[in-house]
Amino acid sequence: MYQIGDKVRIRSLKDMRCEFETPSPQYCGNALIFGYIHFIKSMIPYCGKEFFIKDFYFCNHNIYRLETNCGRELPFAFAEYMFERCGKNVREYTEEDLEELDNQLWV
Repeated sequence: MYQIGDKVRIRSLKDMRCEFETPSPQYCGNALIFGYIHFIKSMIPYCGKEFFIKDFYFCNHNIYRLETNCGRELPFAFAEYMFERCGKNVREYTEEDLEELDNQLWV
């Protein structure tokens, strides 16, 4: 499960093709993807791009709202199976990382 502030990448369209073209119910590995959670055509431009978890909620799945690094919220909610983790997450930064970032901001 992802946390607020985690950086995620939307899986590539090639990787998502099984969910995009297969009628429901769908499987991604051993996980059942229920019919009311879809990867739709309008989500394609977000494939391969990185965003941050803004918030999330549960309804038999982990559903996430995402935002850009500028804080702009995306117009869709995404299911956890649509992500791949990328880079360090907020909670994984060390004190040295945070100090270096702080120094870069104030130089």
